Amino acid sequence: MAAKKISIYKEVNTDEELLESLHTQGLACIEIASQFCGYAKAMEQTTRRIFMDRGDRPIHFLRILAENSELFAPLRARSAPHFVIVKNGVFVEMLTGLDPTKFEPAILKSAPASLDDCPREKDLPPFDTDHLMHIMSALDTPKPPAEYLTVFEEEEEADE
Repeated sequence: MAAKKISIYKEVNTDEELLESLHTQGLACIEIASQFCGYAKAMEQTTRRIFMDRGDRPIHFLRILAENSELFAPLRARSAPHFVIVKNGVFVEMLTGLDPTKFEPAILKSAPASLDDCPREKDLPPFDTDHLMHIMSALDTPKPPAEYLTVFEEEEEADE
């Protein structure tokens, strides 16, 4: 009989549920995906290995679709997965793409050694959504390549 596959991810469906999940001791890694692409299956082996080898290190993996979140609205319809790392309720960094050589060290260097190294849950700060929104705002406005602007300007001049 085949072994039952156990999910290491907690699926969250709303920003409120996400913020509640981030108010926890240890490290949380949020995978943000677009609905049309789905979650990064290529990273599942890496996240599963980190989860299984974590020992006493409090590491949690969360997933949310950008379409279900106003916090991650700028990531809608993007094909590259994004990962946000949060330690003890505080933003650490955001990673983009499928690169286990960057992902795994980022998780392991940020993860506390044990729950003893974490503040008590009641002492954790609320997650700073303003800081995250500032980071997301930089992604909100894609800039067209310079070649496109040149062609576009030439077409406008020709129309005049």
